[in-house]
Amino acid sequence: MDANAVLADRLRKPVLVVFACVLFITLTPAPGLAECPPPPTESPLAVGEVGLFFDTAGTMNCDEVVPFVITELYLVARAPEGGIASFSISELLIDPGPVLVLSTSVIVDNSYQVQVIIDACSEAVRVDPEVCPTTEGELLVLAVYQVMFYVSSGTVCFQTACPTIAGIWPMNPVYTRCDTGAWGELVGGESMCLGLGEAPVSVDASTWGKIKSIYAAD
Repeated sequence: MDANAVLADRLRKPVLVVFACVLFITLTPAPGLAECPPPPTESPLAVGEVGLFFDTAGTMNCDEVVPFVITELYLVARAPEGGIASFSISELLIDPGPVLVLSTSVIVDNSYQVQVIIDACSEAVRVDPEVCPTTEGELLVLAVYQVMFYVSSGTVCFQTACPTIAGIWPMNPVYTRCDTGAWGELVGGESMCLGLGEAPVSVDASTWGKIKSIYAAD
């Protein structure tokens, strides 16, 4: 083997080693990198419970978000005993927090019609009083929110609320039963936490007033 061939062989081996190292680093995920766990196949909501999710099926409480880009969130309920004839369209309360709530709306179909109320939550009321649009155990989207996150990682917690003469006031969504017309309350709106790029860290309902938002800025 002449001198040039020997030199080329010596230079080729380090290049191959470097290429192999780069390939390994590229294909091997970094250890300890936070990410969202896979959502359950079915919503974890119990009968008569409400929660905030990234999807209308009520399964995703964690998602990848892009800061300063509008994201939709859904307030989902599992109908209680007696079904839901009408329900309040709750606002979202968060203060302080790395998120801005831009709008609140409801998915309107032929089953419910919206009634706007001043100094209280607006309501969605069934159109046909002889039909129960949402029976016990069914999932129902109570409200849709357009929000803008300022960060892409951590946990952000919300609370349902309604406007009053004294200002916006935290409260669970209320509903009327199809069978008796009696009023009831959907539980769970006092502490609804979402994970941004990682599993959310739950905040106990009793401490929500002290810990409105837990997050890590990028």
